[in-house]
Order: sequence, then C-alpha cells, then structure tokens
Amino acid sequence: MTLALRLAHAENALRALTSGQVDAIIDSDGKAYLLRPAQEHIRQNQKRLHTVLESAADIITVLDRGARIISQTRAAHHLLGYEPGWLLGRPLFDFVHPEDLPKLYSAFFHVIEEFQPDALVEFRHQHRDGTYRTLETMVSKLCEASVNQVVLISRDVNRRKSRFLSAAGEEPVASPFPDAYPPA
Repeated sequence: MTLALRLAHAENALRALTSGQVDAIIDSDGKAYLLRPAQEHIRQNQKRLHTVLESAADIITVLDRGARIISQTRAAHHLLGYEPGWLLGRPLFDFVHPEDLPKLYSAFFHVIEEFQPDALVEFRHQHRDGTYRTLETMVSKLCEASVNQVVLISRDVNRRKSRFLSAAGEEPVASPFPDAYPPA
C-alpha cells in the first residue's frame, strides 16, 4: 500500500485518501496511521452538523455568485411556506420586494466581491401565499477561498418585534409596509 501511494500522482493519492480507498498510511519510520476511524469520525460530525442546521429556527441559505439558491434549511418552509427544495436553483432576488432589492443587492455584492466581510440587511421576502415576511439577514462569504458562495442567516423580524413588545406590555405596532406579514 505504501508503494502505491508513493507512485501515485498527488491528486490521485489525495482522491484515494478522501474517498476512503486507503485504510492506513505508513510513515518512513514504519508507524501506521489508521484512517478508517478518522473517516468515520468525520462522517459522524457531518451528520451532527446537518441535524443542528436542519433544526435551526433561522433560515440558512447558500447562494452562488449569481445569487441562485444552492441550499436552504427547513426553516424556509416554516417561515416562507415553500416546500423543501422548491427554491433551489432559483435567484433569491426574484423573491425580494422591489423596494428592498437595492439594499440586498448592494449587501450581496459588497460581500461576494470582498469589499466587506459581512453585512446586516433587513428586507421583505415573498411568502408562498404572495405576502411578504420581513427578514433580518446576515450576509457572509463562505470561508473557503476557492468557493465563491455567500451564506445568508435570516430570521423573521416581525415575530421578534412582536414578542419584545408583548413582554414590555405594549401593543404591537402595525408594519409600515401594507403588504407585509402582520406581527405574530
């Protein structure tokens, strides 16, 4: 096995290592490093991370450079009414209220072009029923330098404002946007 790794091109060796085709690596001193336990540990961590993300109350969305939705957590179904996977491949900007489009567009491109590391923006996202939900969203670029993608973490602002006002003993204030989702 060591001989095969020494003779393989670096890219082939890396592919073999990451795909699970190699069980162990033996260093020049003859010490063996088992890879199967490490690979299984990585798989278990990935499952745990997936479970945490899917149970999050906030919508987590990954966009490509063209602002098309690559992935989105289940919270989008709960908050926006779209079936899981229905928004995938569609441009996010198609679902943004026209008055809010310039500020979201600006935040997205400032982050993707790395003029700033992240941006906080509030905008109205169209619900499946045609009304709008006001979302507070943190826009950030994904950490990997070779990946040109942006992650959005969004929460329903109307619900938070309503809970805050109720806790203070005040009446919730109607949204200034006539077509916005009323506070819960």
